[in-house]
Amino acid sequence: MYTNMTVLQDATPRVGRGMALHKLCRFMTFGLAGEGYLSFMGNEFGHPEWIDFPNINNKWSYAHARRQWGLEKDHLLRYRQLGAFDRCLMRMSDVAPFMKDREYVCIRDSSRKLLAWHRGGMVWAVNLHPTEAYPSVVIGVPEPGVYHAILDTDRLEFGGAGGRISNTTQHFSSPCPDKVQGQAQTITVYLPPRTAVVFVHERDSQRAISLVEEASQELPSKQC
Repeated sequence: MYTNMTVLQDATPRVGRGMALHKLCRFMTFGLAGEGYLSFMGNEFGHPEWIDFPNINNKWSYAHARRQWGLEKDHLLRYRQLGAFDRCLMRMSDVAPFMKDREYVCIRDSSRKLLAWHRGGMVWAVNLHPTEAYPSVVIGVPEPGVYHAILDTDRLEFGGAGGRISNTTQHFSSPCPDKVQGQAQTITVYLPPRTAVVFVHERDSQRAISLVEEASQELPSKQC
């Protein structure tokens, strides 16, 4: 995404799509294969160019042997929003050491383009559909109680639409004697199009929400 990344105008359809997919790809990679996650060299904020060190094939050019760190620090560019999302996403490993746990994929619905899994006591849910919102997605959860959304890709500060998901909404679990997705409890959640959400049990929600809010306010780190 080289152009139309200013926050002074509405995102174009291409930029909106690109940013949504960028966040979804990073969300799924971090949640399912955190050990394979890259958060450096500009990956974290959607740097528009590749890295190519001088070599015989590029005639020893230095044109792409650099990173434009200023893109993320500019308040008028949307790269800053992608960087803020990445910092908050990485805080999920502070909420729970989920990478030590195996993932349990509970929804893999190609027709509705839905994906959900449990890992480290957290529930990760993704709606990859470009236009369809699902108001009542039933997800099996590992234990009874109330669940809260602690991170979602739709927040305004991440370049999303904002206002469609709230961390104050209470998702009460319901018993399911016949088990759904292998679980004896379920929650029902709303998933807007091209949006991903992490839910946690209420006992961990306040600490998790505080970690995310703290990360969203952090300034981009200095790069050498």
